[in-house]
Amino acid sequence: MAEFLKDIHIIDLTRSVVDEEKSDKTKGRLVFKSKVYITNADYRDAQSRPHHKLEWANNHPDGYGVQTYELMGYDFVTKDDPYYPDGAKLNAEGHYVFKDVVLMKCDFTAWLKRRARDIERSERAPQRMQKAFVDATVEDGTGKKLGFSTDQIKDML
Repeated sequence: MAEFLKDIHIIDLTRSVVDEEKSDKTKGRLVFKSKVYITNADYRDAQSRPHHKLEWANNHPDGYGVQTYELMGYDFVTKDDPYYPDGAKLNAEGHYVFKDVVLMKCDFTAWLKRRARDIERSERAPQRMQKAFVDATVEDGTGKKLGFSTDQIKDML
């Protein structure tokens, strides 16, 4: 049994071989003849890429961690999905949990688009800050703001 979350590895059931005689799928207990774990390299390879981005969300009773992920398009991983967290257990609701976290999934294409948008916003932020600084400090036609000329600002930057 895993002691830490870093010890939990996600098994790809589409590429692994399950021993049907020893497994109990209704309880989420699987025994494998061979296991194939999902790694970061799989997301870069079109042949082995999972259809979902998997994340562990805080499963606090107030629901804050789970709600945050649900707002981003995530849903719970259940025993019917092609993923099996080796070392986690199914709870009464049919979700894979480990201590105080629950495994969630998001469509990989939607996650990738959101991530690209977040990166683009992040790269624009320094430009917006610099423009706001220049706008707040340059002389304009109605009077001086902080008394710096455009040439002085260019020298400072």
